[in-house]
Amino acid sequence: MVGLMLVAIMLHITTSQRQTTRKNALVIGAILSLNIMSALDAFSTIFLVANDYSSEMNPVMNALIERSYLLFLTVKISITIIATLVCWHYYDRWRTARTVLRLFSRVYCALMAWHCLLLSSVLL
Repeated sequence: MVGLMLVAIMLHITTSQRQTTRKNALVIGAILSLNIMSALDAFSTIFLVANDYSSEMNPVMNALIERSYLLFLTVKISITIIATLVCWHYYDRWRTARTVLRLFSRVYCALMAWHCLLLSSVLL
């Protein structure tokens, strides 16, 4: 999935190299950082749940993590990659896509702070 995302980004960059501006670079950076934060969230959630330090609050994801860690990881990262690629595709045309990217980046930043607190209380 990450490979597909990188290929899509590279195709976009090479086909519209003349149109690539600072704004496009910032959007690509935001999309990559959202996907990295999603992966970090997934791995830290698996660590915390596997060691009985915490539980998954989302009932759907909780059902997936109880069934299989790999299934949970695959679904979580796939949803994020697909959502960010859709927002990237419609970024210039839909105001909603820009709003969703901004909202999710703020939510994931707060979530990363929460995971840092959880992990620091467990590891220290």
